[in-house]
Amino acid sequence: VSLAALPVPAVVRYPGDAAVELLALQIRNNTLDTVRVDSIRVRGISDLFACESQKLVTLHADNGDSQFDPGADPAIATSHWSGGSALFADIGFPIASGTQKVLFAVAALDSALTIDGETLLVGLESPEDIHLSLGPAIDEAFYRLDAHFPIVSAGGAVTDGMLAHQV
Repeated sequence: VSLAALPVPAVVRYPGDAAVELLALQIRNNTLDTVRVDSIRVRGISDLFACESQKLVTLHADNGDSQFDPGADPAIATSHWSGGSALFADIGFPIASGTQKVLFAVAALDSALTIDGETLLVGLESPEDIHLSLGPAIDEAFYRLDAHFPIVSAGGAVTDGMLAHQV
């Protein structure tokens, strides 16, 4: 099983923006059986995520075009920031043998806490940040994880956090 980060748009985002793409994670299943993504922990690269305790973050499954579209890519799990990370547990997302899937970690920007000039990215720091299982069994299976950690998308939205009351 291989993991890789795909680039995310390097655009300007503003306080209050919804559906800000933070990570595009490509998972390729090179095994002879279905792989299930059981859990993923994403960790914020910016200090902003540590400030937004309990803020909602969503994991979306790509519809096949490798581009995030909140209207077309279904949400498969939700979590909340806690100490700069978010754990998506009990996902159970299947990836058939010989296929690949892209998952997107997405969040909204807080209107009051967003500061100016932050690059918004999250990533997986180590193999312990993702749990996969093979086949129909619930028990952890053996597989080789082909990935270079930390896994972080290139690009990333940059915040324009200046509000009228700050000027």
